[in-house]
Amino acid sequence: MKQIKLILWILILSNAVFANTKNSCDAYISNSKTLAETKQLMAEAKHSYDRGKFGSTLKKLKIILQQNPHDLPALSLFAKTYMTLNQLDSALKYQKLILSLEKTYREASYFSMAQILIARDDHKEAQKYLQAVLSQSPLHPTTLGLLAESLLLQGKFEDAFYPIQKKGSINRRDPYYLLLEAQFHERQKDFDKALEFADRILALPEAKPRPSNAPKTYRMGLLVKAKILSQIPGKEIQAWEFISDYEDVTDLSFSWIELLKAEILFRLGRYENSADLLSRIAFKSSSRINLIALGQLLKIENTGFKINFSENARSAITQLSRTQIETAIKISKNPNWSIHNPTDYGLSHEEALATDFWFGIRNLPIKTGY
Repeated sequence: MKQIKLILWILILSNAVFANTKNSCDAYISNSKTLAETKQLMAEAKHSYDRGKFGSTLKKLKIILQQNPHDLPALSLFAKTYMTLNQLDSALKYQKLILSLEKTYREASYFSMAQILIARDDHKEAQKYLQAVLSQSPLHPTTLGLLAESLLLQGKFEDAFYPIQKKGSINRRDPYYLLLEAQFHERQKDFDKALEFADRILALPEAKPRPSNAPKTYRMGLLVKAKILSQIPGKEIQAWEFISDYEDVTDLSFSWIELLKAEILFRLGRYENSADLLSRIAFKSSSRINLIALGQLLKIENTGFKINFSENARSAITQLSRTQIETAIKISKNPNWSIHNPTDYGLSHEEALATDFWFGIRNLPIKTGY
């Protein structure tokens, strides 16, 4: 009898062990499948981002976060995508969540937070994160570049010169360093010097276009060259040629690129073409007119050229407040097309940033392929 009981106990224990082992194996297989799916989705999200398909990027990231709301790589790309889309409140929300989840200092997260804060015009708060990175790595090249960028945006040119030169001393062939130099000299109206750095970007080995591939550095160089040439009297046709070269290798465009094209067309006297582009920018959103583009449209009308606004455009204009109309008129009287001090025009920093050339080009997606 004792033997029978012993055998029964052994059978019961064996079944329990088998059941636990099976459950463990099933859980392992399930987790492995989920990890593989997450990895695949993340790869697809990154690919979509690099090609400028931001809606697809966000859709795939949301699926990942439904499975794991604290997936740090997905949260990081979420913040980066929202920043590229100039949806800065959302970018800040996700970046704050990342910092709260990380138990220790991570250089990349601090750097990303500083980027978002600078985009929000909160340079004082951004300094805390930049200095935290530089205290750990005094020669951190991308942080030095971001510090210079922050100072340039504030109009502190003399202060910006030092971190730009320090960054350049680390790597004179760094595209980001060359871009900062071009911006620095362009803002100082030293266009010949700015062109020199634009040419150096295009001369980089990584900027050389290859079959079925237009590298980001190459596209960046074309746009910088066009931007600088557009401001030199008599160089407008050359500026347009560089914009055309850009469009030959990519269909990726943004408001700040369209605004540059409109400016070049205006300087070429092609008012109708310029007005068409500006109208697309100004009335792209039915709920919110882009006042910078509207101001430039008024600038064209100031030449005596009559713009035929559509019924929808006219209706949208009648909904503007007196302050918004005054802002558009003030922009129309500014001989420059770039808005460096948005608050002087009653604009929010975010509104100005959406059409800011130098901010846009630093966030240009990789997008490989023609």
